[in-house]
Amino acid sequence: MDHINLKRLSDEIKEFEAYLAPTSYETECRSKLLEKIKIIVQNTLIDATVEPFGSYETQLLLPSSDIDLNISVKNGCTTARSILRKMDKALSRNRLNIQLRVFGATVPVLKVVDPKTGLTADITAMNNVISSKRTLAWVEKYPELKPLFLVLKHALLSIRFEWDENYEVLSTVKNGLASYSLVCMIVHYLKYDDEDVKKVEGKDEETKKDKGQDRSKTRLGRLLLGFLKYYSTFDFIKNGLDLTSKNGVFEKISHPVFGEMKRIDEVMAIENPDEPQNNVARSTRTIKQFQAVLSWMYAQLNTIVKSDIAQHSLLGSIVRTGPRLPDIPRKNLTEYQFPSTELTEEAIGIYLPSVDPTLFANRKKTRHHGLKRKRFDDDDNNSNGDHYGGRARYNRKDDVGYVRRDKHYSRNYDDHYDRREKYYSQNYDDDYYKPRSNKKYNQNGGGYGNRNGDKWNNDQQGGGGKVKPPKRFRSKYKQKGSA
Repeated sequence: MDHINLKRLSDEIKEFEAYLAPTSYETECRSKLLEKIKIIVQNTLIDATVEPFGSYETQLLLPSSDIDLNISVKNGCTTARSILRKMDKALSRNRLNIQLRVFGATVPVLKVVDPKTGLTADITAMNNVISSKRTLAWVEKYPELKPLFLVLKHALLSIRFEWDENYEVLSTVKNGLASYSLVCMIVHYLKYDDEDVKKVEGKDEETKKDKGQDRSKTRLGRLLLGFLKYYSTFDFIKNGLDLTSKNGVFEKISHPVFGEMKRIDEVMAIENPDEPQNNVARSTRTIKQFQAVLSWMYAQLNTIVKSDIAQHSLLGSIVRTGPRLPDIPRKNLTEYQFPSTELTEEAIGIYLPSVDPTLFANRKKTRHHGLKRKRFDDDDNNSNGDHYGGRARYNRKDDVGYVRRDKHYSRNYDDHYDRREKYYSQNYDDDYYKPRSNKKYNQNGGGYGNRNGDKWNNDQQGGGGKVKPPKRFRSKYKQKGSA
């Protein structure tokens, strides 16, 4: 029964790959958006080239995958931030919505949305895109890479923890795994831990036949199960992965570069084959959560493969899709939905604490311990319309709002204005009135002066008279001794 189910699982993986293949409409929309951005870049920057990379270049696409673009400039402005700031204005003028600005990150990113199709493009500048060329070579060398990657990525994107909203398995922003890291892990398994490869090296006579059965028909199913089992038990705390050595595994503490990093035991380590000093999984600080997800997927899939009960779909135990009817094509682009799978603590069989959002890999680091800082261009994504061009300085109050020092503006009015008993609060600064307990009240001959003592005094108002409070406070104050 195992052989029959493994063959069926392999067939379902191939069918799922064909199901996710880009439609003609998706291909046309991506091509039009790419050409539009190229024209805008060429009209804005001199000697600039636009190079696609990532899933668009490697064709490891899901229906809702965005376009990754890199802008390179030979002369003129050479920093990534200056290039993206110019493109920010140019793209907005050409009716492309700016969804996100991350100029303070290690790799600045500008996320653009096409309002007609909802298709997004992540634009970087002066970025090294060697990984796409490496992935293209791997896809050609290992034909099993593409179907396994599409299945695993689709499954991992839909999984959430019921008790933790701060963690997503495939999200570098939330300490999850990067797509290129997943590609490296699949290639590493195909190169070093594939059972068929080991039998070829051992000159096993039953390489192609196992008990009279053709193993090639069950290969994809066995690879998927083997991948989940291997990495769910791999010791990522002590060891890392590399794709160039004989064994493919190294101790992190003895690595010439990774061994000097702080808290390296909490970070997953995968050596970049093109740049060995770089860790492609440096954003993944949730090893236990990631392995718990793989362990759950393996248990679900292995149980159903070994079961004698007829199942509608074997792959459906870990991959959630909408209703699939033969005569109805799937939805395109952002209309394609990923039905979420919420895992409980009982389902994974282990207690895992919630991920601390302050440890997110791409969280902005501010000066002065977050007390005062310049307003970043991507704060709140211009949702309030109170950015003033991003040049104003703000006092940090909490994780929700900021208070303008010069205008005393706050999103939560009640936090800074108490209209019941007091007319002044500590954030309600200079140019307004205090109650009578103010020491500077009645200085310079009377009146309601402020604590500066020179802006609202009698001399500036012509002398001799009392300064009236603003209209909104006149009903609150009772001026004694006023005529």
